[in-house]
Amino acid sequence: MLGKRTDIIITTLFIVGFISVVIWSVGIFDQNQQNEKLKSCKLSGGELVDDGWKGKDTGSNYCNQCRCMNGGLACTEMDCN
Repeated sequence: MLGKRTDIIITTLFIVGFISVVIWSVGIFDQNQQNEKLKSCKLSGGELVDDGWKGKDTGSNYCNQCRCMNGGLACTEMDCN
């Protein structure tokens, strides 16, 4: 009788532990997705680009080369007029 009860307790603990790991993993995945969204940059014309993007800006800053680094847009500073 004691063996069967112990088996049930161990099985229950295993299931609870497994569910906890799954919930924790989903939370980490969700957090990583949010962090990736935060690392995007907005060009002068309003377009969003991903972290690591390189190219010409848009809008009033169209003539400058830019790079999106960790959510910050770094561009050359030529006069586009």
